[in-house]
Amino acid sequence: MNIDDFPSHIIEEIKNTWESWNSPRLL
Repeated sequence: MNIDDFPSHIIEEIKNTWESWNSPRLL
């Protein structure tokens, strides 16, 4: 799987989701 295959808005959504998962307030 290559990141370049994804549209940029999907990349942003994945980044936002990843940041949410790693947010200290969720711990």
